[in-house]
Amino acid sequence: MLIFQMLGLAHILAQVVEHDDPGLSLYPWNHVLWGIKSEELLTSLQAIPFMKMELCPIEMGYQQLVSKHTAALIHLPDNRVYAVHPPTYDLAMRVKYLNSVVDHYRDRAQMDRTNLRDIHTLSVLYPQLTGLIIFPGFRIEEVLYLAGAGHLLPTGSTRFIISPRALHVNYPLSELGADTSLEEKNANLNQWLQDRLTDKKVRYYQEATFLFDE
Repeated sequence: MLIFQMLGLAHILAQVVEHDDPGLSLYPWNHVLWGIKSEELLTSLQAIPFMKMELCPIEMGYQQLVSKHTAALIHLPDNRVYAVHPPTYDLAMRVKYLNSVVDHYRDRAQMDRTNLRDIHTLSVLYPQLTGLIIFPGFRIEEVLYLAGAGHLLPTGSTRFIISPRALHVNYPLSELGADTSLEEKNANLNQWLQDRLTDKKVRYYQEATFLFDE
């Protein structure tokens, strides 16, 4: 938004998706870490005030994630799993400590986002694997509340899936900056979209797709 304001554009082009849209879903990425020793990671996290880390079986850890009784799981290459316990389990407190966990490794370790949870597969992909941070899932209503209350969530913890999703809508900025009413701009946009459809320049991919030209 700030960039559009700096460019002097009063209007933007946006795909509007309501929170209850059936095509909208929310999943977390996990953080795969490498480049530091696992024990160094544990020592750093154990220094977070009032937070406890408890060894647990992986199945129990996932149950605690679902029941909101842990802020995150830490899965190490030797298959140890730690559940991260904040002082209380209300939403804001869990998010606060989730941010604290991320703050304690983001400048120490290398990090990728992943949807993988198999530590053995990750050990092959990352020879210097430190561990996997497994995030809890959030409901869309929770994210809306947190955003409205000014709470920030760690990078990757909220991955919105929108279907269908519009990409590469290269609409002229001159149209957005034109000295015309919003109604006129929307009419011009609808005509531009119709022209693209008529010229067969819009393509719909129903299947999952990899793009190699980004």
